[in-house]
Amino acid sequence: MIVGVYWTVIHASIMKELESSGAYDKIVSHYILHILPFLSIFFNVTFSNIKFKYSHFIFTIVFTLVFFAVNYYGMIYFNKGEQFYQFFPWTSNFEEAVLNAVILLIILSLIYICTCYYTNKVLR
Repeated sequence: MIVGVYWTVIHASIMKELESSGAYDKIVSHYILHILPFLSIFFNVTFSNIKFKYSHFIFTIVFTLVFFAVNYYGMIYFNKGEQFYQFFPWTSNFEEAVLNAVILLIILSLIYICTCYYTNKVLR
């Protein structure tokens, strides 16, 4: 989920911020830090003899909803109302935050379904 969230939502804004500050070494490190987990997951799935079950799709939904709840309550109670991510403006625009959460849930669900197809049909 973290890899999915970073590449679909966070990456572009971080790159823009790092480019404007001229921190090109940090740009390289961000690519490395976020490509390596993806590659690790990809190779683990590709070369191990596992199959993903479509019925486990429910776990994608549960874990994503837990992530949203932790993000919301963490922002309220631990971050004094300051949002962690600009795409989740829970206190200033709750409707937008919920819409973004739904879109993110759909994207992550599609990633899981594609992973099931990849491991069960393409690899086997």
